[in-house]
Amino acid sequence: MPEQPSPAQPIRTVFVGNGAFIYSLHEHAADPARFTLVGMADINPAAKARADAHGVPFFTDHRTLIAETQPELVVVMTPHTSGWGVERQRRLVELFAENVRRYAAGLPLLNVVDKEAGY
Repeated sequence: MPEQPSPAQPIRTVFVGNGAFIYSLHEHAADPARFTLVGMADINPAAKARADAHGVPFFTDHRTLIAETQPELVVVMTPHTSGWGVERQRRLVELFAENVRRYAAGLPLLNVVDKEAGY
C-alpha cells in the first residue's frame, strides 16, 4: 500500500470513466499542486486520446489500472444516464402504479416535481 501523502506531496490520482461526457466538466478541477494524474481507464478504447493528452497510461480495465499505478485516490466518473439499468423500466412502472394507488386513496404522490425549488 502506498504511503500516505504529506500536504507537500501531490496525491497520486487516477480517473475511471474518462470517456464519459462528465469528464470534460471536471477535467480542470484537479489542481496539479495537489493532484498528480498517474493513469486513466474506460471501457471504451476511444477514450485513450484523453490519457494520451495527459501523458499517462490508459487501461480498459480499472483493476489493472489500480494494480499497475498504485494510486492514492481513485475518481470514478459516470454519465448522468448511469441510472438507466436493466431494472429501470420495472421501477418506472412500479412507481407509476404506486402513484395511481396513492392518488385514488387521496395520499401524497411520490417524486413530485417542485418547480419553485428547481427540481
